[in-house]
Amino acid sequence: MQGIRFDIAEGRPTFRIGAGRDERAEAIVEVTAAVARELNLLRSDDPAYVAARDRAIAEGGMRVDGAPSKLGGWLDAVHDPIVDRTI
Repeated sequence: MQGIRFDIAEGRPTFRIGAGRDERAEAIVEVTAAVARELNLLRSDDPAYVAARDRAIAEGGMRVDGAPSKLGGWLDAVHDPIVDRTI
């Protein structure tokens, strides 16, 4: 399992690779490897990204625990930089 730590710092979304299992957060997003591969092929401005993300949540391939409302649009804001690191 690879963790990605996502934070809001000084009003801007940031992330780092390597979040640990014991780290605490207001919301935790878990994604299967298959869903991660699918989403990593899409940019956040592609309507297929939103459809794939919503489908993954509905089918259980992406799970958000905690307070997902605290994520707002921030998760989408860091999606493209995360994808840039995985290409």
